[in-house]
Amino acid sequence: MIQRFLFLLTIFVLAGLSVCAQDDPAEAILNVLAERPHDVSLVVYSLDDPEGGLYHNADVKRPLASTIKILVLAEYARRVEASALDPEELVPMDSVEAYFFYGTDGGAHAAAVTAFREAGRLENDELTLSEITEAMIRFSDNGAADYLIVRFGREAMDALPERLGLHYADPPIPISGVFLNWDQPHIEGEDPSIYPGQPDDRAWMFARRLRASENFSDDMGDWMEGMTARMSYDAQSAAALSFPAGSAREYAGWMARVYRGELISEQVSTTMLGFLDWPMDNPGVQQGFDQLATKGGSLAGILTSAYVADARAQNATGLDSSPTALALFMEGLPAGVFGPWSSTAAHQPLEMRLLVDPDFRDLAQESLGK
Repeated sequence: MIQRFLFLLTIFVLAGLSVCAQDDPAEAILNVLAERPHDVSLVVYSLDDPEGGLYHNADVKRPLASTIKILVLAEYARRVEASALDPEELVPMDSVEAYFFYGTDGGAHAAAVTAFREAGRLENDELTLSEITEAMIRFSDNGAADYLIVRFGREAMDALPERLGLHYADPPIPISGVFLNWDQPHIEGEDPSIYPGQPDDRAWMFARRLRASENFSDDMGDWMEGMTARMSYDAQSAAALSFPAGSAREYAGWMARVYRGELISEQVSTTMLGFLDWPMDNPGVQQGFDQLATKGGSLAGILTSAYVADARAQNATGLDSSPTALALFMEGLPAGVFGPWSSTAAHQPLEMRLLVDPDFRDLAQESLGK
């Protein structure tokens, strides 16, 4: 996923962020969304003129998929600033992989491990806390996210939305536990009554057991490998709606606060931006942007993303070179749409165009407002 993202950004930037309408992939994606506007939340605005932005279903809570990992990043950055966490602390890979289920993350964990090994950063099968956080944001590694979520604890995660001033946001819960909830596993020889009734309670219970028992982790890993065969796309899509949710207005505003150094503190914001602006490592992105920070997510039927970007004014006449925040949350996508979009990142040219082209934002407002 990461390599495809950078490839598309590079092509789009080097093309001058401008294409003919008849060949415009951004407009083609917009036309699909215009056919289902109730399933889409879109907020995009210049930080210099938030009142002039586009706010479509801005306050509707929608499942976030991996975009919720931005909240976990904020707690990491807060603890680092408070000297309650050492970014260089070494953690055994086994502690991360206890929460990893093969086939459930689009190859994110494998990509992170490969990249770290090739860079000589995975000596003795250990990662630093900083590298675990990088794996969570840059590669969207669910095991890395769960390691941090469980380490920080439920009390801290439940307090996050209020701490961060979010009114339409659910707290993070262990992703491994969410997936285990989908399939309602029953372990042979165990009394099913040991599983508490509420989904969030079960998610935390499953995660704690994964951490505490290698046998339980292995058993659940074997169980999860067959989940996609047991559950139809429609069943997975329905289950995904139970994932923690948030609003596009708040997540776009969040990215704006990070950019301005106003999220908790300037140091916390700087730390967060250092992880979220990973696309800036790509030379093609550097040609088009002075800053591009993002986190996206996908689950069956769901695609989400949050951005803050500062485009270079010299790209093309008429582009918005002021810092811009964006959040695009889509749910209920049918298999024929979700499959191609999630595998090719086909929706990202739409996001790039919205970030830099005020006229296209007007078109999007008109199309989604029908």
